[in-house]
Amino acid sequence: MLQASHRLCARRDIEQVFKKGVVFHTRYVTVRVFFSLFPHSRGTVVVSNKISKKAVVRNRIKRWLRPVMRNVFSLCPKSMDMIISAKSPAVESDARVLRESVFFACKKMGVL
Repeated sequence: MLQASHRLCARRDIEQVFKKGVVFHTRYVTVRVFFSLFPHSRGTVVVSNKISKKAVVRNRIKRWLRPVMRNVFSLCPKSMDMIISAKSPAVESDARVLRESVFFACKKMGVL
């Protein structure tokens, strides 16, 4: 679980990332990043009902992606707002594949 100060939960902040952020798509995830003036990085993980109707599956994907987001925050010198959205193939993948996918997207966007 992310600390409360590192969670991106305000609707206007999430909409700002969706509208003004940089986007990179991989097979398993979509990563959106908006560099902010906030003193520290914030983020959230989105797993839609379209991925799976079962909450157990959606929560498992979220559990795999949250530590990856913390690692990105610790490696990145800039403060940013990040949204990681899972795609349908994430259901058949494992934590290692999702981690590699997120790090690949962050490197391509210039975050890392």
